[in-house]
Amino acid sequence: MSKTLKALLFTGLFALCPAAAHADEDGGLSYPARIGGKLGIGLMNASTGIIELPKSMMVESSKEGIAMGLSVGFIKGLTNMLGRSFFGMLDVVSFPLPTKPMITPAVVFQDFAEETTYGNGWETY
Repeated sequence: MSKTLKALLFTGLFALCPAAAHADEDGGLSYPARIGGKLGIGLMNASTGIIELPKSMMVESSKEGIAMGLSVGFIKGLTNMLGRSFFGMLDVVSFPLPTKPMITPAVVFQDFAEETTYGNGWETY
């Protein structure tokens, strides 16, 4: 097994560690838990950005009707798909810097009925 594959597997396992196992005495998350969580969220967002398309169409349809959902929701979905994938890749590249998620909800499945919003900038913990 190559060294690169071993490093990727180790990093993947590290990202899947429960955050509670790395909690500080004051209840906050430790540095390894924060960067592991950021890496995991980044990988998930980079790979599941395509799900923003039907999600945005569904959210827009429930707010404005089926015609708006199929037209405006589709355009919002394309924009959110690109945004979530981009910010996911950005989180993967910058995971050593423990920042809060720039997307709300943090992952696409967190609240499927909530419209995706962007903000927070580079807010650290």
